[in-house]
Amino acid sequence: MRKFFEKNAYEIKSRKIFFAFFSLIIFLVSGRALAANLILSPSVGTYNVGDTFKVSILVDTQGVSINSIDTDIKYPSDLLDVVSVNKSGSILSMWIQEPTNTASNGSITFTGGLPTPGFTGASGKVLDITFKAKSAGVAKLSFLTSSVRANDGLGTDVLQSAGEEAPDVPAQPPALSAFMTMIAGTR
Repeated sequence: MRKFFEKNAYEIKSRKIFFAFFSLIIFLVSGRALAANLILSPSVGTYNVGDTFKVSILVDTQGVSINSIDTDIKYPSDLLDVVSVNKSGSILSMWIQEPTNTASNGSITFTGGLPTPGFTGASGKVLDITFKAKSAGVAKLSFLTSSVRANDGLGTDVLQSAGEEAPDVPAQPPALSAFMTMIAGTR
């Protein structure tokens, strides 16, 4: 009977140690769970009808190594045309879904990745989109569904925020050339 109690005491102590260790691991990992930001650059601009302009999609990993990005970018197709989507110079080297523009619903989707050790940095270029302003109005660009996956072997989504851009196409062109204003948003 004494061995039985000693064995149970050992099991209880082992479980407490395991629980404490497991809790510590969860605490350490969860502190870095949300870290990456998707950024549209420039964040806002004013353009005339007929102007073309480039918007870069950047990622700031906030010190976390990432290895994939999956997103759907929404734009108003009644105000903007996509002239080109350029992935040259991208931090992503493997494309599970090539960048695809669907003008009928105003969206650009892609899924890309890169091998270990992944990417860590403040302004990793994902791709460039060149738009043409086709009519006057405020055109809001936004990330609909997005994920930025950590290079942690688990595919942890570390996306913290995704920015928005609102290019303004004035009904009456300004006397001077295009000028910039600042508007920011989050997901």
